[in-house]
Parts: sequence; C-alpha cells; structure tokens
Amino acid sequence: MNDGTTVRKLRAIMFSDIVGYSKMMQINETEALKLLQKHKDAVIEISAKYGGKIIKYIGDEILIESESAVMLVYCAKELQKYFADRNATVPKSRELWVRIGIHIGDVIMKEDDIFGDGVNIASRIRPLANPGGIVITGSVLILLGNQDDIKCDFVGNKKLKNIKDKVKVYEVLPDSQPVPNLGLNNNSAAKWNAFLKVKLPISVSVFFLFLILFLTFF
Repeated sequence: MNDGTTVRKLRAIMFSDIVGYSKMMQINETEALKLLQKHKDAVIEISAKYGGKIIKYIGDEILIESESAVMLVYCAKELQKYFADRNATVPKSRELWVRIGIHIGDVIMKEDDIFGDGVNIASRIRPLANPGGIVITGSVLILLGNQDDIKCDFVGNKKLKNIKDKVKVYEVLPDSQPVPNLGLNNNSAAKWNAFLKVKLPISVSVFFLFLILFLTFF
C-alpha cells in the first residue's frame, strides 16, 4: 500500500518495547544496542509465525499489526517465553525484559503506516504491563472467549492520555506461577511471591502448633 491511498480498516495492534532502555544506553551503549537488535530479531522471527506485520520501529518500540488479535496474543506469549528463557541463561546485566500491549480497533492505513485511536490505545496501555508481561484491552478479551489456554486478570478501567473514554485493561497471565492481581507494583509483587514461598508455610506451621498446644493444655 504505497500509492498514497488512505484506507480505514479494523486491525489488531501490538506494541513491544524494552524495559529501562534509556537507562541501559546511559550505562553501556554497546550492550544496549546489542539488546535492541536481539529484541528486533526475536520480534521479526516470532511475529512472522503468527501473521504479524511489523509496521515500524520507534526507538526501542516495535509496532506490529495483524488481522487477528488472537494470533497477536499467542505471538506475545511466545515472545515473552523466549525472553524469559533467555534471561534465565545470561548474567543480570544482559537480561532483556519487554512490555507488550495489544488492542484491536479502527485504524487509518496509508503508505505502509497506520494511525488513529486504535494505534494510540495499544501504545498507551503498554506501560501498564509488568516487565515480561502482556496487557490487552476489553475488545481483545472478547475475542479470546473460546481460548481456554489464555487466562486474563482485570487490571482496571484506565484513563489514557488523549483518549476520551476510559479503557478496560487486562493482564494476560503467564502459563505458570501467575502473580495474583492485588494491585501490587513490581517490587511488592516480588515480595508477595517470596511470602508465598517462604513466610506462608512458616505461618501455617506456627498456627497449627498453637492449635495443638491449645487443644492439649486447655
């Protein structure tokens, strides 16, 4: 579509960007550029498997469009699994965490670029994702209705910049060890997981110890 024609279409839009990329550039430009390329390479390879089309690169952000929101969610899940598996094998300084936001809506397509609220909403929900996470809008959730292997949790009705109405945002839960939606930030979510793994078993043990003592001596 390079003849200057403007067309309106319904499209699924996905934004992926690197968490903390500006800080990476300040610390080590060479390593940051390597991670930028790894991000691009992974998105190019994996999005192609799911029918996604890369529209453009905006700094460390990548804009992808597709006719299918469901396929973009599967694409995002594979991307995040790829990065998580990679992060488990490299030093912390070389970890690559991304956030992904997905929306489906009306867009304007012109000269191999896309514009409009459909694009803006996908871009503006993306920062609501946790590092390594995926967020989607309610319109995408509706289309996931019969996908039993995709679980989502409600994040909230969010007011987005320059978007008239609030947007329902949902988190796509990982396939294993999902963090419950308790309104936690990233640091407190990590503390919550630590509590579940360490403190909770201790607390339960102490409770039963007191219960046994009570039943024994009172």
